[in-house]
Amino acid sequence: MLYDKPAMHDAIRRLKAVGEAQSPPVSTQQAAMRWLVHHSPLREGDGIVFGAKRIDQLESNVADARSGPLEGELLEVVEGLWGSVRGV
Repeated sequence: MLYDKPAMHDAIRRLKAVGEAQSPPVSTQQAAMRWLVHHSPLREGDGIVFGAKRIDQLESNVADARSGPLEGELLEVVEGLWGSVRGV
């Protein structure tokens, strides 16, 4: 499988551990959404398509997007994830 590689699993475990250590804890989903909204190269006029089957999922995605930018170690981990899995 394309993504079923040890490096991918290690990257997600690292993100999850750092997110859980935050106060309040930050889920991997929330970290990803917050990075997309606040740190990615997206610019004015660009958009994110939320994937949701239920209204609670949509509400969660919107809340995550509005949670503000990532900070500290969590931002560093998210920013470093690509480097840890590139070429895998």
